[in-house]
This record gives sequence, structure tokens and C-alpha cells, in this order.
Amino acid sequence: MACRLHRKLKVSLTASLQTVLLLFAAPAYAARPFFTDDARIVDNCQIETFYKEQRSYSGSEFWFLPACNPTGFELTVGGNRIERERNEILQTKLLLKPLEPNAGGRCVHERRSAFDAEPA
Repeated sequence: MACRLHRKLKVSLTASLQTVLLLFAAPAYAARPFFTDDARIVDNCQIETFYKEQRSYSGSEFWFLPACNPTGFELTVGGNRIERERNEILQTKLLLKPLEPNAGGRCVHERRSAFDAEPA
């Protein structure tokens, strides 16, 4: 009897804790994955990652792109998996004009990936 009571109490506390955490969780906002990049560089380091499943067929994408700013330019070394293909991505970006509100910014970047390769 004590074991059953202990199990019910544990399940009840777990459900209560999950409910409280859900109520106090901060919202997370994300944008669709685009192949363009904005005219700014990261301050220190960040990881850009996303996962997408196709609705019209059985396929998926997973992107993992860590980026760091070692000495005034952004360096991204990562990769993706689109269905069963894997690609490595190397990108550098240098900020020429900082991005300002209601205005633009300018940067120069170089990207190399398997997408750039000529078809065999």
C-alpha cells in the first residue's frame, strides 16, 4: 500500500512541477530558415540551428551553424543534413557599415559549401 501511495505522490508532484514550469516559461521566437544573412556580425559566439520536416513528402532538414567573432570578423563552421545528404559549410563575414535602425548596413562575406560544387 505504501509503495502505491508513494508512486501516486511522485506522479502527482511531477505533473504539478511540469505545469508550473510551463506556466512560467518564457516564450521563444524564431524565424523561418532563409539562405540570406543579415549585415551584422555576432558579438562573441552563437549557434544557429533549426530542424524542418516536409509536409508533402517524407523528408527533413537539420542545420547546425556555430559562429564566432575572434578578431572583428565572423567565422561560421558548420553543416547541414538534408534528407540523407550531409554538407559542410564554411563562411567568413566582415562588417563594413554597422546596421542602424531604419537604415541598412553593409558587409562582405565568403561562403563555401557542398552547394557550391559543380554537379558530377
